[in-house]
Amino acid sequence: MSDLFKKKREEGLVFLNKYDKNTFNLVNEKNLSKAIPLFQESIYLATTDEEKYESSKLLQDTLDKLILGIEKDKLHHEDIHRNYVYYTTKLMEVLSNNMKYSQIVNDTKEDFYSSNAINVIREIPLKDIGQSVYEMIDYFKGFTQTYYSLIGTLMRHYFIDAFKLYDSGKIVQSKNIFYTAFDIQVKYELEPKKLDELNIDKLTKDEIKDVLDSSNYYIKRIDAQIEIDKGDKYLKEGLLEKEEIDMDDIADALTCYRNALNEIGKNKLDIELEAICYSNIAYIMHRVYKNKKKKQKIKEYVTQAVNLGLSLAPKNVGKEKWYINAANILQEIRNEEEKEEERNDDKYREELKKKKEGIFKELYEKKDESNLTFIKFILEKYPYKGYKPKKNIDEEYTKDNKNFIRTLVVKYHPDRYPKSTEEEKEHYVIIHEISSILNNMFSIYEDMNGKEP
Repeated sequence: MSDLFKKKREEGLVFLNKYDKNTFNLVNEKNLSKAIPLFQESIYLATTDEEKYESSKLLQDTLDKLILGIEKDKLHHEDIHRNYVYYTTKLMEVLSNNMKYSQIVNDTKEDFYSSNAINVIREIPLKDIGQSVYEMIDYFKGFTQTYYSLIGTLMRHYFIDAFKLYDSGKIVQSKNIFYTAFDIQVKYELEPKKLDELNIDKLTKDEIKDVLDSSNYYIKRIDAQIEIDKGDKYLKEGLLEKEEIDMDDIADALTCYRNALNEIGKNKLDIELEAICYSNIAYIMHRVYKNKKKKQKIKEYVTQAVNLGLSLAPKNVGKEKWYINAANILQEIRNEEEKEEERNDDKYREELKKKKEGIFKELYEKKDESNLTFIKFILEKYPYKGYKPKKNIDEEYTKDNKNFIRTLVVKYHPDRYPKSTEEEKEHYVIIHEISSILNNMFSIYEDMNGKEP
């Protein structure tokens, strides 16, 4: 060990040992910054790899403490930013050198230095460090596993920064940062085939692939969101209080929503965005265009929107405008369908009554004879579902005629009977008529407090 090497290292240690984490940062920085050139000189003057390694570890410790003491929220100050970039870049160079020294002197600390380097990349503010981060990574080119681990960490770091912007609603700014993952892929030639061929662990490969896939997902999602936002703008402008709706704006809005839906469908994107598109397209078709010919398609869209909205639970979308619109339109369509079905049923009943007049005439003839005669007739000829013949109908009826009829009203309710086939439809009409007679019968008993008329 040369005297000059020893002297420089000890001078550096004097300043390093003055470090006190409870001391004002500027005092620490002044002392630590004086230690840096002394340790660098001691490395230069060292005669053995062991001596170089010992001084380099001290230099690493000094840089660690300097970086730790810099308040990152003050990096916008030019001098602080310059020092931070210098210290961080220098630290990465020292870490790579220490990895080399550790191998030479058999210190087996490669993982330790690799982990430290990864932590540096993970912690640095990317918006402030800029292109220097690539220089830092390049120091590790000789260590394949660490080199690509650092690249993967850098990609994840950019992804996290982009997601924070995205989550705060700054989607356009975030999109540019998500694209950085693909810039890095090009810079380091990380296309899938080459990545698979690299002699690095699966965890690192998966990390890089995951960031690329996730970035692509959010870029596509943002594209869809931008289209939806444009559609919302066109729709709002088209429906502004004017004498007439601006149909050009409405058409542009519809195109935007369809573009977004196409993007979402191709890339299996966000469920809520998909629901919004279905709802808004249906809203335009139903409320603005009033396109009754497309009623079935509109119903499919709003049903899809509502079902997707419900699938987002536990998130409650009940107060979202798109959900309210979809639910209201769906209810309107269902109401219209019910009325249409009722009209068709009425028409069918009238036609069947004319066609099979004898059946309905017989029902009323039995009713005119007596309530009990009617009941015994329908139980024999048109028994309700699950009916088991009884020997004592007269006795049960006489004992409590009101409740006996009440039970039949429930058993012969039309909703209990299918009407899919032609035969079922005919039977349903007969049951409907029986139900009507029974209801009439029961209402009279109600009015007369259970006394037979």
